[in-house]
Amino acid sequence: MGTVEIKPSSVFSNGSEYEFFLANFCYRCNRYVENEHGFPAFESEGGCKTLDAMENARWEEEFPNDDIVEIWKDGKPIRWHVCRFFQNDDAGLMDAYNRLFEGATREAR
Repeated sequence: MGTVEIKPSSVFSNGSEYEFFLANFCYRCNRYVENEHGFPAFESEGGCKTLDAMENARWEEEFPNDDIVEIWKDGKPIRWHVCRFFQNDDAGLMDAYNRLFEGATREAR
């Protein structure tokens, strides 16, 4: 199986990485909530705390790199920008998602 580690993520290097993350995680997640104007709801309005923190990071706050992580196997990165709190009702999708974390250890900070 190899050694699997979960490491804090770096910030998105560009808008494409950000949009890719939204498409793969946020827009498919049960925790994603839009406000009446079609924008992601703030955490205080029932929205996702990770998405809220990620959006706030654009305005000089800390990027939520404990919520958005990298997965490394045998010393090499295999997945970047993975949301640790993704939830979806599709059992097959969640099985594949959960397998990413099998046997993982958390990097000491």
